Amino acid sequence: MKRKSITTPTGIAIWPKLNEPDTRWKAEGEYSVNLRLSAEDSAKIIKMIEEYADTAYSQFCSQQGKNKLKRHSMPWTEVTDESGEETGEFDFKFKLKARVETRQGEVFTQKVGLFDSKGDPMNDGIGGGSKLRVAGEINPWFTASLGFGVSLWVRAVQVIDLIEPKGGGSAKSFGFSSVDGGFTTSGEQLGEDETSSFDSDDSADF
Repeated sequence: MKRKSITTPTGIAIWPKLNEPDTRWKAEGEYSVNLRLSAEDSAKIIKMIEEYADTAYSQFCSQQGKNKLKRHSMPWTEVTDESGEETGEFDFKFKLKARVETRQGEVFTQKVGLFDSKGDPMNDGIGGGSKLRVAGEINPWFTASLGFGVSLWVRAVQVIDLIEPKGGGSAKSFGFSSVDGGFTTSGEQLGEDETSSFDSDDSADF
């Protein structure tokens, strides 16, 4: 079954790894962000993902020649406050492998497209608490050990309100002053954006 494209409403970035892939736990590197959405926005997206997952589940059951398959947990968690009470918000887990090897032995790299509120490419560091939208895909999968599940892939983000990563700061805060005639950034994202050649299905924009 083809993956389904999705563009989220604006949410809060939790533990974003969008500028550079995290290689601590996966050698191939992984980009990721947990996007916290309001109760209203969460309900809409959960409904859409569950409907898509149910259709994909039926197709995987047919492919495996079974009436029923084990189902893996969905890629979101409920948010609770300091008292342990549910807030109605949900954190949606988006991720993307930085380096992929196909079954044919081909290797390609991927990166997340980064855009500012006007849609222009950017390379600023994105820290937790930033407000952003995510453009990605719902990917259905099946393994014998885990069963059927869906994951959320991040392809690009649009930053509405930027918060710099901890440890960051402005040039002035580090004691740098302007130098005439030196290098100036173009504002474009570093490197070429290489993405998977897999097809995706119809899109959902909230």
